Amino acid sequence: FDRERLENAVRAVRSQLWNRGYPRADVLRDYRRNQRSASLELTLLPGRRARLGPIRVDVDTIEALRAGEVGHRQQIPASVVLRIAGLRAGDLYRERDLVAAQRNLYQTNAYRHVDVRIAPDSLQPAGDSVIVVEIELREDLMRQIDAQFGWATLDCFRVWTQYTDKNFLRGARRLELTAQTSKLGYGRPTG
Repeated sequence: FDRERLENAVRAVRSQLWNRGYPRADVLRDYRRNQRSASLELTLLPGRRARLGPIRVDVDTIEALRAGEVGHRQQIPASVVLRIAGLRAGDLYRERDLVAAQRNLYQTNAYRHVDVRIAPDSLQPAGDSVIVVEIELREDLMRQIDAQFGWATLDCFRVWTQYTDKNFLRGARRLELTAQTSKLGYGRPTG
């Protein structure tokens, strides 16, 4: 009788239920031990099977946070956020879809903070089979210019610059332009 293995099994069963449309699923465990044996009873409480309902997108922009403003214009439209997240109202609830949506949004590098979760108020009605999802985002700076300047004994001066646009054509597409020049200096034949 290994309690750690028991807890791992309970987590695995609960995870399977969460990924098959049961967001309120839980597993109750009861066991009795004596010196030579143990009896175990697991009770599955799946709840109602649920589908995704409205998906709320809440975005804080970095410019608004710096200026202390409220309502600064978000750079990436909510429709693009929903496309990248891959969540649609009416789909069967799956925990792994919420995790994948969070990973997809974070991998755009357009956000400093990404959180995809069940809205707390959608867990309240026990008989409801519609789950409201909240996507909470904090936008990063959308445009960036990096530059490096250097001096080397063989190359003389060198310059490297990179321009990055994380929201190219307002579609959360990434555009990177890089330029590099080296061997800038003086020498033969210019003197």
